[in-house]
Amino acid sequence: MGREKRREAVRVVVCGPPGSGKTCFVTAAATESFPEHVPPQLPPTLLGGAGWAAPVLLVDTSSRAEERGALAQQLRQAHCVALCYAVDAPRAATLATLREEWLPELRRVGGCAPVLLLGCKLDARCEAGAGAWLAAELASELPRLEVSLECSARTLVQVHAAVHACLAAVLHPSQPLFCPERQALQPDCLAALRRVFALCDADGDSALSRAELHAFQAACYGQPLTAREAEDVLRTVAERLPCPAGVTAGGALTLAGFLYLQALFLQHGRCDAVWACLRAFGYDTQLRLAPEALPGAQVLLARPPDARAELSERALAFLDSLWARGAAMASAADCSACPALRAPQLDALFATAPGGAQRAQRLLGWTAVVDWERCVGVGGHGLSPALWSALWSLAAHSAPLETLEQLAYLCFPHEQLGAALRVGRRRGHKARAWGGLRRSHAQAAHRGHRQRITLLCALAGPPGGGGEALMEALARQGRGGATATPQQLQEGLAVRPACAWSAAPHTPQAPHTPPPAGNTQARAARGRCAVASLEPPQPQPAPEGSAAGAAAAASASPATTLILRELEGCARAAARDEAPPDLLVFAFDARSRASFAAAAQQLTELVSGARAPLGVPALLVGTQAQAGCQGEPPALHWDDGCVAAFTASLGIPQPLLLCGSAPSGVDAARLFAALAAEASSPVSAVPETRAARAQRLRVRTLRRSAGCALGGAAVLGAGLLVYRWYSKTQKD
Repeated sequence: MGREKRREAVRVVVCGPPGSGKTCFVTAAATESFPEHVPPQLPPTLLGGAGWAAPVLLVDTSSRAEERGALAQQLRQAHCVALCYAVDAPRAATLATLREEWLPELRRVGGCAPVLLLGCKLDARCEAGAGAWLAAELASELPRLEVSLECSARTLVQVHAAVHACLAAVLHPSQPLFCPERQALQPDCLAALRRVFALCDADGDSALSRAELHAFQAACYGQPLTAREAEDVLRTVAERLPCPAGVTAGGALTLAGFLYLQALFLQHGRCDAVWACLRAFGYDTQLRLAPEALPGAQVLLARPPDARAELSERALAFLDSLWARGAAMASAADCSACPALRAPQLDALFATAPGGAQRAQRLLGWTAVVDWERCVGVGGHGLSPALWSALWSLAAHSAPLETLEQLAYLCFPHEQLGAALRVGRRRGHKARAWGGLRRSHAQAAHRGHRQRITLLCALAGPPGGGGEALMEALARQGRGGATATPQQLQEGLAVRPACAWSAAPHTPQAPHTPPPAGNTQARAARGRCAVASLEPPQPQPAPEGSAAGAAAAASASPATTLILRELEGCARAAARDEAPPDLLVFAFDARSRASFAAAAQQLTELVSGARAPLGVPALLVGTQAQAGCQGEPPALHWDDGCVAAFTASLGIPQPLLLCGSAPSGVDAARLFAALAAEASSPVSAVPETRAARAQRLRVRTLRRSAGCALGGAAVLGAGLLVYRWYSKTQKD
């Protein structure tokens, strides 16, 4: 974390009615003299020097109607707008001109540049002229109004003060920090200051000790507090805020006292002190973390197309601690409630993020797929640890930059932020092709590389083939579930938690029942999406304190997040994408031979239509497609050997079978564990036709033969050279 250093010039656009004195103001600021002959318009003038926080570029503008296009362009590029008016003009006429002509122009152009209301010709002011009352009149009509000043270019009164006010309005704006109407800190400013306080609270006791106060002062302002200054600060807070609201009995500063000190700075016009604190912790003028404050952002932006981001062990442990903290708050508020995160706990956890929990959920892509009112609202089942972890893994997979930003807002340790997300390059095409997949996986395991824990499976298959049942089964794993139909998502309707659902609009949905346990099923842009956090298989217990027990604890693999996304387009396009999925799943109705034939036909066309090896593992999964069917476990009663012949022709395993539309947890867990294992370390599921296999064997035989021939020729040539050398030596 370091202070923000602004090197570019602050662009101040000077505008106003004709005869308001804007050109004379620019001339006086640049030359410190009053011009005898005023030109129609001055070129951009650069000011700056020793003691200036940044150079200032004053841009004079014309008030003529034919120049309004150029004026609008200048206003769009402005960092600050100086709106001039003549102090000696009649009061009513000035107010009417600004309201009818210039304020609509500023609103039409838009932008977020602060506005300085500058009264010129102060030396000619009379009793009937406009004065400081103008700012109060226009405050409600001009929300970007930062400050109001009056100056005189003839006598050079407050000319440089006006320039420095423009500079301060850009470098240290008050609008993002303080709301004059409410006389309170802005919500985003409160969130940023809460995060600063949490980061400075090294021991986590919700109070800043003297040592932590010294560290905060040194980080923000470059020098620590003296003992007397620290005593003065604590005494001032203790006098204004009763103990322990501001200062604890042990002499530590609480969050309320810290916020009061920052508000005190703002009340005394010391916006620069508050901004120095915020910029020392990476915030920009919009109270967002600057890109350079996120160490891992550049790595995420530069990742190759076939690489995906996922949470690291540090990030998962940090998120687990956040969930535990929120669950503790929930238990303290309601002892009878099950430990889960609901709306109050989420608001408390995201209190250090700008926009709070609602903005974070929208950026992370949660609100588009989960009905938060039913999930975390009153009466909702809340977010379990598995659901919380699965949602964050889905966000890291689809929106890694936003995930990294929210982790930083949640006070993830800054020095470890670069390791919060792990970018894992997907298996390369050369490694995937023709058996290299097994070797690459074995090499990675031998080198001790961490296996990927977020896996993407693309779901294909014929219509009505049972993909809905497969996604429903994944949503049942763990805790909770949420579903949506394509029509609901297109209309922007929220997704309701359910245990059973149907993709067909005319099929009635099953009545709502409380979900048993934690994952989420969601719908993404390419189709329905289900995500679940799958726990790894538990190893056999070892005696406590033994070396085997310690080794097992150290090698325990984290939970795997499985994302099952339905393809709306062609499976071939997904397999040939720059970032293809880890596994292709073709679902079919296990009771229908025609459904299997359709799925097999799709897989055959995908494999035979490719010029190069597919390189993506594929599996067939049989389900009972009809929703609500509670029959016996599916069995391929119609199979007369065609299934085994088909799988053998492509070199893939036998189809996996899902028991019923409401399968037992054990059967579904085994199925998804098999899918996750095949997606993470595929061995025999990469489809390949017999013709392609024969071609591969021929190519391999030719390569080996060519290698042997080249080796033999090299040996023969070497022997011939040795024989000639030996013969020549004998003759000599």
